[in-house]
Amino acid sequence: MEEIKGVEQRLGESDSKLAGIAAAVPVAIETEAGWLAYLPLINGKMLPVGETPHTTSQAAFFACAEMLAKRFSAVLGEWLSTTELAIVVARNRACKDPLVCHSHDFCDANMAMQQAIEEIKIGDSESLVTDEQTDLMNAAWDIAKSNHFYFEVSPQLKAGEQEAATCGATTLIKIVSPRYDDIGSAQDALAGVSAIPGYVFGYIDEKERRTITFHEDTAPNQELPSSHGMTRVHGRRPMSR
Repeated sequence: MEEIKGVEQRLGESDSKLAGIAAAVPVAIETEAGWLAYLPLINGKMLPVGETPHTTSQAAFFACAEMLAKRFSAVLGEWLSTTELAIVVARNRACKDPLVCHSHDFCDANMAMQQAIEEIKIGDSESLVTDEQTDLMNAAWDIAKSNHFYFEVSPQLKAGEQEAATCGATTLIKIVSPRYDDIGSAQDALAGVSAIPGYVFGYIDEKERRTITFHEDTAPNQELPSSHGMTRVHGRRPMSR
C-alpha cells in the first residue's frame, strides 16, 4: 500500500504525489486525525473508502480490501443460486487448503472479481495488473471467503426458496447426524459420508457437533423415516464442469 503524509488537500492535482500511482493501488494518507484510505480510479480520481480515519496504514488497506470483498461477494450472489452459494461455503469450510476456493466449482470466479473491480471503477479488462493490485485482490478474496461471501449483500439469497422451486430444481435429502463427542469425530464422519454414492454436499455444525449432509433423492415419492433425522429440501444440483 502506498503511504503518503500530509497531501490529502492536493488530491486530484496534476502535481500531486499521487499522480504516478496506478489505479486500484490502495493509498493511505496520514492526517492529524489518522490514516485515510483511498482507491485511485481508472479516470484518475480518488475514491475515499469510508469517512473514518484508521489507526494504521495496514487498517486503511484492510478497509479498501473489504470494500472490494463486498462487491465481489455481491457479484457472486448475482451469478449463483442460493443452493450453489451454500455448497460453496460448505465446501470451503471443509477444505483445508487456504489457496482453494470452491466458488470456481460453479463459475469463473476470476471473472467475478474482474467485474467487481470494473464496477468500483478501479480497473478494467484492458489494464495491466500490478503486484500491488494483485495484493489487493488476494486480500479481498480472503476477506470475502472468511466472511462466507457476505450472504446479506447477495440479492439471490433473499429469494432462495422461490428460486429453488423453479426451473432446474430438484429435491435433496437432508440428514442431521446424532451429536458427536468432539469435532474431530464429526470431521471423520463427514469424510466417510462424502464417499457414499449420491452425496451432494455437507458441513459440520460446530456448536452442536453434528454433520449436516445433503444427498440425491432417488425416491421422491416415498415417505422418509421420521426417526433418522431425514427431511426433504428443495435444491439445485451442482453444475457439471
